[in-house]
Amino acid sequence: ITNSSIQILLKQSPTTIDSLQKTFNLSDEEKYLLLESDVGEGIFFAGLKHVAIKIIASYTEDQIITSDPSQVLALRKRRQENQL
Repeated sequence: ITNSSIQILLKQSPTTIDSLQKTFNLSDEEKYLLLESDVGEGIFFAGLKHVAIKIIASYTEDQIITSDPSQVLALRKRRQENQL
């Protein structure tokens, strides 16, 4: 944490949020954002500045990095169909 001038925090677990709030000096609104954020949403830190962000993967990136079981199954099915 201390050796980087930028950080990104995405959705967090309720069990870790209080520790993160102290470490990153998060406001209550930022804490709530990290607890309730959707996939790809979070907070970007650059020095002392904080800003909410939403990261949107391209179609190709999404195919490579998805961990959603329904998407993984659909991708496998498509690949098998293309091999026939």
